[in-house]
Amino acid sequence: MPSPTPTTTPCRTHASPLAPTKTWTPPVTTPLCQVQITKGGRITALNGDRATFGGNAQSDGAGKVKGQQEYQDHGPAQRQKVKSTQILALTCNPQRTQATIFGRAMIDGQGSHLFRVDVQDLAEPGVGQDTYRILLDTGYDSGTQKLEGGNIQIRWTDRSDPSNPASQHAVMDRPSRRVAMRGWGVRPRSGARPP
Repeated sequence: MPSPTPTTTPCRTHASPLAPTKTWTPPVTTPLCQVQITKGGRITALNGDRATFGGNAQSDGAGKVKGQQEYQDHGPAQRQKVKSTQILALTCNPQRTQATIFGRAMIDGQGSHLFRVDVQDLAEPGVGQDTYRILLDTGYDSGTQKLEGGNIQIRWTDRSDPSNPASQHAVMDRPSRRVAMRGWGVRPRSGARPP
């Protein structure tokens, strides 16, 4: 996963992996990528607290990104609620098994904080296999944790694009596409062929 590029503006905190000594600039977004967190994401954070999360992010062919992310550490060690206000960048590996979401968020309804979310889509379903991690500019780090609940899905947003490697494998990839539909509560009509 790419690391943020430092600039010359001093940062107010030195504890964060996002900004060890300087303000960071997000990396270039990977075009045509989509990240979905479904079915109520849940982990035990590095501090021992129960944490829940959810959201999505996606980029178009021009690298424009949109989405939203939420994370809540339920305490008692570091109780806080993080809600994104802007997604700045989304990077995905070519296999669409790893993604990183960069953005700004409010913490407990206040401020404008930088965050980074790292996810891995390693299995269907994702419990016990997929991983999640959030880092905040306050120095908070959930650590990379396997999912205790929920599912991470990283997909191409445009399977018909000839430059998209996934379009060459559309027929072979039908089972995972059916799983993705069920994750959104969409059920094929009785007797209908899957897409």
